[in-house]
Amino acid sequence: MVFDRKEYDKEYYQKNKEKIKEQRKKSYEKNKEKNNEYSKNYRQENKEKIKEYEKNYRQENKEKIKERDKEYKQKIKELVYNHYSNGVIQCVCCGEKEIDFLSIDHIHNDGGKHRKKLGGSFSVLRWAIKNNFPPIFQLLCMNCNFSKGKKGNNCKCIHQIRREEQEKRKVK
Repeated sequence: MVFDRKEYDKEYYQKNKEKIKEQRKKSYEKNKEKNNEYSKNYRQENKEKIKEYEKNYRQENKEKIKERDKEYKQKIKELVYNHYSNGVIQCVCCGEKEIDFLSIDHIHNDGGKHRKKLGGSFSVLRWAIKNNFPPIFQLLCMNCNFSKGKKGNNCKCIHQIRREEQEKRKVK
């Protein structure tokens, strides 16, 4: 019988998976600075090689990368939406629950400047997470968001304007 090293290693790993993972984790923590320095130097010395590898990888795995990015963006979106809607993903104005109709709204109507500064709407979601979910956002459906931004509405959604008008009528 011939000894097959690959097969042996595979079986050993399967039997000792948790132990090996723990050892690797400890080794990584122990040598973190040294490994980071090595990686930094390697990237500096092999820029073209890495660039070519990444280009080829992206070309060969377009669909895989596209799907992974889509899943990542959906997770980020849900995390932020959950926070700003207190766990019930819906428009704070009209109650719309379809996630594809919802968006993050800048309460003080300065979203255009903020998005431009950060480089896009998805960047705003990541920024919110990095900055511990500042209280400058709310979750609105697109209709309420557009209505709020319409000139003459004074930063209020048409639903809010109508509710205020009804309250005034009740008071009289």
